[in-house]
Amino acid sequence: MHFNQLYDIIVCTMKDFNNLKFNTSTTTGLHTGTMLLTDNMTISIIGGDGAYGDGQKSFEVCVIDNINNEPLTISESGGDVLGWQSKEQIDQLIKSVIDDPGKFRADCDMRMLNNVMEFEES
Repeated sequence: MHFNQLYDIIVCTMKDFNNLKFNTSTTTGLHTGTMLLTDNMTISIIGGDGAYGDGQKSFEVCVIDNINNEPLTISESGGDVLGWQSKEQIDQLIKSVIDDPGKFRADCDMRMLNNVMEFEES
């Protein structure tokens, strides 16, 4: 087994909500955290007043494409954020990105394309 394969097995499978390092803004009170999931994708999480989550039990989540520095279309409705996500839902999202980044990105691209087509039809 090569070092990179061992690294992927040990480090990548250990990533979950508990690995996030949160900061709290002194001006807004929002709780924010990010974590690199793959070379090309980062998860960004926010919670508190003004966010789609309270920052304790629910959170607003976004996955960023690190190449283009743009959010991916992760919502089935075509949006780039998921609101009111539990820690368990976030763990599942993290797992889906790490387990198959290519499929995750293709699914996001398909949601974005469907959203554009629906917009153009209306």
